[in-house]
Amino acid sequence: MQYDSEQILGQWATAFHECGDYYEAVSIVFDGHGVDDDGNEDPTWHSYAIFVHKDSGKLGFEFPEHDTFGNVIMHRPDEACYYVWLKDVDGEITVENVSDGTESQANIEKFNKVIIKIEKRYQEG
Repeated sequence: MQYDSEQILGQWATAFHECGDYYEAVSIVFDGHGVDDDGNEDPTWHSYAIFVHKDSGKLGFEFPEHDTFGNVIMHRPDEACYYVWLKDVDGEITVENVSDGTESQANIEKFNKVIIKIEKRYQEG
C-alpha cells in the first residue's frame, strides 16, 4: 500500500469532521469556516488544524495539551501544524486543500514520515 501524507491528513480531518475524535497521537482542532465572495461566513467550508508532534510516531504517545493565549493555540517548536480545508455539502465531504504552516522543507519531510508511521500503525496493526 502506498502512503501519502497529504491524503492521510485529508482522511484524518474528514474522520474528525464526521465524529469529533481521532488518534491520541495527534491534535486536531476546528479552525473556522471559510467565507464567500461577499465576505460572509460559508458554513459548507471547514478548516481544521492538525498538529503532529515530533514524538507522535512513538508507540503509546499521547499528544500533550496545548497552552493557549486567549483563543489562540500556542504552537511548539517540536511540532508541525497542517491545515486542511473540507467542503461539506449535504454530507458529501471533499478535501479541498492541505497545507503546512512550517517553513523548513526538511522539517516537513520529517513530520510527513511521522504521519505515515502513525497511519501504518493504525491501518496495519
